[in-house]
Amino acid sequence: MKFGEKLIQLKFPEWESYYIDYNMLGDIITELESNTRTEIDVEERITSLTTQSPLKNNNKNNINNITQETFYTAIEKEMSKIDRFTHLKVSAIRQKLQDIDKRLETMNNNNDTNTDNKNLNGSQDDLRIEVNEIAESFLQLEKYVNLNFTGFHKILKKHDKRLTNQCKAFY
Repeated sequence: MKFGEKLIQLKFPEWESYYIDYNMLGDIITELESNTRTEIDVEERITSLTTQSPLKNNNKNNINNITQETFYTAIEKEMSKIDRFTHLKVSAIRQKLQDIDKRLETMNNNNDTNTDNKNLNGSQDDLRIEVNEIAESFLQLEKYVNLNFTGFHKILKKHDKRLTNQCKAFY
């Protein structure tokens, strides 16, 4: 199975717009590869040393102005999008944990002065449920990060395999 298909299957639907746009980056690489091949073909067809080939002039107008810079800008934009979303989710998880910590302190203080165990047990059960929900959201975030990391790894590998300038080591 290709990674693009795997990514579609493993995405959490509510976070779909925050994942790496793997297909868009792949399309840019394909276009860059096509442009490179076209430029080589045009250069091979030049027959006169004094005049430019009409094919070469036409070719430059047909290229959609996609350059390596386009790819680098797109990948940086995708990385920033994922970074912002991850920091947002981590901050929310931390805030929830701080709230639970405060409630635990309050419960411990009340436990020392309160003898009503029924109310205390209900609160503990509620806290357990909330902690489990936080743990689940953390695991979901971890899967999100790992899937995006794999996406970046694969798209950079594809870039380096198909194009002459290597960039995977930089990222």
